Amino acid sequence: MGCRRALVNRQVEGELDSMESLARGCGIRRSMATRFFSDRATSLAVTLKILEALHQMFDDVAKPVELPGTA
Repeated sequence: MGCRRALVNRQVEGELDSMESLARGCGIRRSMATRFFSDRATSLAVTLKILEALHQMFDDVAKPVELPGTA
């Protein structure tokens, strides 16, 4: 399941009510949560906090990145 869908599920279940509440629950700024959902760089620590709040496993949502020269 995608992270955006997981956020909606947490909202439907009443655990979260907004991106702001997700950020507060994770102890991060809202801008960091927005970066995460915009596929922009965040630290691993922030990513793991968000995934925990969304009840998602890292291996289920992370996609490998191929670096130039490693293929």
